[in-house]
Amino acid sequence: MVLLYHSFVRLLLFRRYYVKVAAFNEVGVGVFSAETVESTGEGVPQVAVAMKSYEAINSTAVSLTWERPERPRIQGETRGSFSLFTTKMM
Repeated sequence: MVLLYHSFVRLLLFRRYYVKVAAFNEVGVGVFSAETVESTGEGVPQVAVAMKSYEAINSTAVSLTWERPERPRIQGETRGSFSLFTTKMM
């Protein structure tokens, strides 16, 4: 038995692909294989969240509200958010 292969490149991240294979020759294309489903891995989100509001609750606390990026730009499942606070010296 001879194993043949083909590599698909430049596929989109976090997408489902349906694959069938058929042999061909000068006469035509043969019968296709059963369909298999393959998925590409996740990628890092490509856009920032959209900040909606910032409110001081008291002298030591703030409340932030933001929107999740659109799904095609997330390139995976949103599992949470990461907040980074810094202070600037005046």
